[in-house]
Amino acid sequence: MRAALLALACLAASASAQDAATPGAAGAEAVVGAYVEAFATGDFSTAAGALDPVELGEFVGLLGLLSETDDAPFPVDTTAAPVEAFAGFLEAIVGLAPEMGDAFDSLQATVLGSVAEGDSLRHVVVRSEVRLFDATVSTVEATTARWTGTRWVVTFDAKMQQFRQMLEGALAAEGDG
Repeated sequence: MRAALLALACLAASASAQDAATPGAAGAEAVVGAYVEAFATGDFSTAAGALDPVELGEFVGLLGLLSETDDAPFPVDTTAAPVEAFAGFLEAIVGLAPEMGDAFDSLQATVLGSVAEGDSLRHVVVRSEVRLFDATVSTVEATTARWTGTRWVVTFDAKMQQFRQMLEGALAAEGDG
């Protein structure tokens, strides 16, 4: 029994020692876990730092263009680095809709595992639960991580891609009007 407990303790210690620079499944799962945990603690800079820097820069550029429109719901500091601009955007969202902050605060997530798609892409499966408007919402979703050669980064998921398309549509409509 003592040997089994020691083995479990070693396994837990090695899992917690993994980080985004660890190749393979452990690193991908660690970066996604850290990304989700950053949202749960309201550490939006850390969450943004886990994102693919190219995708993050493109997204922040769109936010900056949107913030220059006449009916912009919130300003985006386009002079800030993308990580800080994205974190500021999320803080503004929480400021406009405090229930989103409550949802982030209630977030509980568990990484269930991952599936490889080639050597540099892993789809990490996460079970999460949040409280929103006095209801508990449970989901199981895949978050994709990409190996850059030196570290894992979180790619924008389908929801973020949809939001990006919505921003592009809003900007196109603003240009037509």
